[in-house]
Amino acid sequence: MLHYFGKIKNVQGFATATKNNKVADIVNGIINFENGVQFRGIWNFIASENDVKDQCIIYGEKGSITFSFYGKKVILDTTNKKEVFSFENPVHVQQPLIEETVKYFLGKAKNPCTVKDGVVVMKILDRFTTQE
Repeated sequence: MLHYFGKIKNVQGFATATKNNKVADIVNGIINFENGVQFRGIWNFIASENDVKDQCIIYGEKGSITFSFYGKKVILDTTNKKEVFSFENPVHVQQPLIEETVKYFLGKAKNPCTVKDGVVVMKILDRFTTQE
């Protein structure tokens, strides 16, 4: 979401270790981006198999975009029409990023994921799971 919506204004989160082992197995994260976009994510790592869902919905003034991070389609639903865009994921979903990273280390491409971006994401994850 950082890639799509830009700089972050605020981050807050709540996490629970239900088994008293200090491992967050239910995490809620909220991000307020500088441009006004708001994000909310819920990760429940102990949900029953029947309740497991991988879904992202982006709501806008004219409709929504729905997709699964590991799915093969994106649904654009507006007041005028509903469109489904289908595509094939690579067999190894991280392969494109790995290939670009290898090219970077060989001096053939820009760094696809800078240390600066990685630190921002790690700070977000820490805020989701650490109470102050």
